[in-house]
Amino acid sequence: GTIWSWIRAEIIKRPKYVARMTGIEEIAYLSDLEKPEPSPMLEDVGALYLTTVKLSSDWHCKVTLFWKEFCAAVGVATLRELTQAMVVAYADKVLAAATSPTYSRQRFGAVKTIIAYPPKRGKWALDAKRASAFCAALVPPPKSPVDPNPITPKEFIALHAAGDDTMKTMMLLGLNCAMYGGEVAALHWDDIDLAKGTLVTTRNKTGMPRVATLWPRTIRALRKLPRKTPAIFITTGTMQQHNYQTVYQLFTKTRKAAGLPKAQFAQIRDAAYTASVEAQVDLNLCRLLAGHSTGMADHYVKRNPGWSAPPASRSRTSSSAPPRVLGDPRRRWRSPFAPGSPTFARIADAAPSSMPRTMYVWT
Repeated sequence: GTIWSWIRAEIIKRPKYVARMTGIEEIAYLSDLEKPEPSPMLEDVGALYLTTVKLSSDWHCKVTLFWKEFCAAVGVATLRELTQAMVVAYADKVLAAATSPTYSRQRFGAVKTIIAYPPKRGKWALDAKRASAFCAALVPPPKSPVDPNPITPKEFIALHAAGDDTMKTMMLLGLNCAMYGGEVAALHWDDIDLAKGTLVTTRNKTGMPRVATLWPRTIRALRKLPRKTPAIFITTGTMQQHNYQTVYQLFTKTRKAAGLPKAQFAQIRDAAYTASVEAQVDLNLCRLLAGHSTGMADHYVKRNPGWSAPPASRSRTSSSAPPRVLGDPRRRWRSPFAPGSPTFARIADAAPSSMPRTMYVWT
């Protein structure tokens, strides 16, 4: 054992000398090999991307969560330890948990982007290239024709009942204003006028204005929350503003308590937007609610949120068609602004005339 240890040491220190003494010339080639650099920690790979690339706050939170999920799934510390089998196992796990193509598409895209990023900053090129080749296994399913996937009223009511005051308010805002969980978490008190019952803000993803009229139930839920910081939603432990990751964790607890383990917060927005479009509401109003481009100047829409006549007053006098119901009324959302709906006049008179009306009701 001692002799072999000495030989190994000599080969490392003086490979050309050992090659000459033993007559094995291949040993001399070892002198031309570069000492490999240490493999980066997966945590450092993620930090390089997340601290260098400019991302919206919402997407930053999502990518952070996706990367943590990936690191936990593969179970290794460094990029060099990653194997093809680990990546395939991670892909299978995500695909099994996915409730829509978006679920896997976002995660796979984020992981691939982070792993491929280091060479762009002159770091860990060999390890990153090798790991990127393994990521060929991260293939999301094609987009489904049924995506988006609106949540049903029955599911929403069950989730709402299972949530605490914070989650109840988040869910109401998500349905009332067609918002994703991360967008709700990013709201500040100055985005909302409780006296007028309005919301006026900008959607980070599109940079477009978003306006909505708040339901009385939403206003009551907001008034219950403590107003200690500029942010509406703060965590109970750190007293920091909620973000996509903390909302995801809170919603996960809520859906388990409600017996709906595959429910997604995004389905709440899907329900709001789908009900608006299928009820034949003016598309500009749908876009304004969802934070999509309306073709109008941002500053004009923000200063004059009532730029368009209420959809109710437009349809009430111009159509005598029967009310449109989105599928089975026991499972789907009903729009009060559907042509001919008996609630037209009552809602039009009750809602503030200065703002476009929310286009759906919780029935």
